[in-house]
Amino acid sequence: MRLISDDGAVVELRVTGYQIPDLAGPHDPAGDARWDANWLTVLGRVTTSNGRGWEFSDPCLMVEEAHALSGWLRTAAVGRFPGYRRREGSALTFLEPNLEFALRSRTADRAVLRVRFSYESAPEPTLRGRPVAVLVRMRPDALLRAGGEWSEEIARFPQR
Repeated sequence: MRLISDDGAVVELRVTGYQIPDLAGPHDPAGDARWDANWLTVLGRVTTSNGRGWEFSDPCLMVEEAHALSGWLRTAAVGRFPGYRRREGSALTFLEPNLEFALRSRTADRAVLRVRFSYESAPEPTLRGRPVAVLVRMRPDALLRAGGEWSEEIARFPQR
C-alpha cells in the first residue's frame, strides 16, 4: 500500500509474512500460541516531504490489527468516525506502538493523515524510540483505493 502526499511525502507499507511462519496457532503443541502465530512483519518505506527517507522491517502488527487498518483507511476516506472533530479525528493505535494513524482533517477534496513512526519503525539511530510524524495530504478517493490495496495485501495472511 502506498500513501502518496501532494507534497511528495510517501508512506509505503507491505506485509512480508508472519513473524514465525511455521507456528500453527492456538492448537500448537507448544501451548497457546495465538499471539506468536499472528504477528505480521511489516516492511515500511517512508519519504518525508523534504526528501528524508528510511526503511524498516519489524513484526509490529497483529493480523486483527492489519484488518482494522484496512477498515480505518476506508472510514478516513469518507470522514465518518464517531465523534469526528475537524482536527485529530479518530486515531488508530496498535499493541506495538510502532505505527499510529490519525485523520487530521477531511474536506470534499482532501484528506490529511498523520502517520507516526516509533521505536523500530522510526529512522535510526538517533530517533529510535522518539516518534516521527509524517503528514500525508491526498484525495479521499486515493485514500479509499489505498484501503483496498491494503485489504488485498493482507488477504494472504489469515488469523491462525
